[in-house]
Amino acid sequence: MERTPLWRGPPVATGSCVGELSELDWDLIDRAQTAELSSPHPIVCISFELQDGFCRLFTVVSLAILLCVVRVGACGIYLAQAATAIEAHISWQQGKKGEMAEEKGEMAEEKGEMAEEKGEMAEEKGEMAEEKEIDDGNTSINNNHRGASGWTVSLENLLEDPEGVKQFREFLKKEFSEENVLFWLACEDFKKIQDRKQMHEKAKQIYGTFLSNKASAQVNVEGQSRMSDTILEEPHPLMFQKLQDQIFNLMKYDSYSRFLKSEAFLQSTRTEKQHHEGPDASEKGAKRMSRSFNT
Repeated sequence: MERTPLWRGPPVATGSCVGELSELDWDLIDRAQTAELSSPHPIVCISFELQDGFCRLFTVVSLAILLCVVRVGACGIYLAQAATAIEAHISWQQGKKGEMAEEKGEMAEEKGEMAEEKGEMAEEKGEMAEEKEIDDGNTSINNNHRGASGWTVSLENLLEDPEGVKQFREFLKKEFSEENVLFWLACEDFKKIQDRKQMHEKAKQIYGTFLSNKASAQVNVEGQSRMSDTILEEPHPLMFQKLQDQIFNLMKYDSYSRFLKSEAFLQSTRTEKQHHEGPDASEKGAKRMSRSFNT
C-alpha cells in the first residue's frame, strides 16, 4: 500500500538515497504528524499567551488608573478640606485682627479719658491751690480782724467772730432785741443745709420762731404779713434772704453803732490791748499810777 505522505516540506534524506523512505521513517513521520495535529498549533498558543498577557496588562493598567482616580479624588477632598481650613483660619485671623483693632481703639479711648481726667485733676488742683491761697488770705485777714479791734471794721467781722457774736448778743439782750441777731444766725445756718427734708424742717422752725403771728421771738421786718405757711411747701436756701438783709441793715445802722460805744466793748478793747502789750505794760501802768499818786 502506497502512503501519501502528509509532509509537504522538502524530501527527507534517509539512508543513502534521497526521497526514499523506509517504513521506520514513515512511522516516525506519522507519529510526528499525529502529535502535531493533536497538540495546539504554536501560533494558536502564542495568540492565547498574547491575549492572556494583554488581559493581565489591561487589568494592571485599569487597577492603576482606578488607584490614580481614587488618589486624585482623595487628594481633591483633602485639598477641599485644606482650602476650607485655610479659609476658616484666614477668617479667624481677620476676626482676631478686628478684635485687636477694637481693643486698641478702646485702649486709646481709655488713654484719652485718663488724659482728660488727669487734666481735670490738674485743673482741680490748681483751683484748690487758688482757693487755698484765697482762704489763707482770708484767714490772715480774719485773724487780723478777730478780736475787739476787728469788730470796729464792720458788722460782718463782728458776726464772723464767735466771741464778737457772744458779746453782741449780750448787748442786744439788754436792749431787748436779741431776736434780730438770732434770726440772722438762723438764716445763715439755713443756707448751708443741703438735705431737702432738713431744709423743710428748719424753714418751719424759723417761720414759727421769728416770722409767724404767734412767734415767740418775732422780728420786725417788712413783708412779714405777706409771708404765710404756703411758702414753706417749696423751701429753697435763699427764701429768707430778703428778710435777713433787712435785719442786717437794722442792726448795722442802729444796734451796731451803739454796741461800739458800750462799756462791754470798751472793756474788751482794753483787755485785748493789755494782752498784746504783755504783763510788763500793766506793771508799768501801775507804777505810773503809784508815782502820780505819791507826787
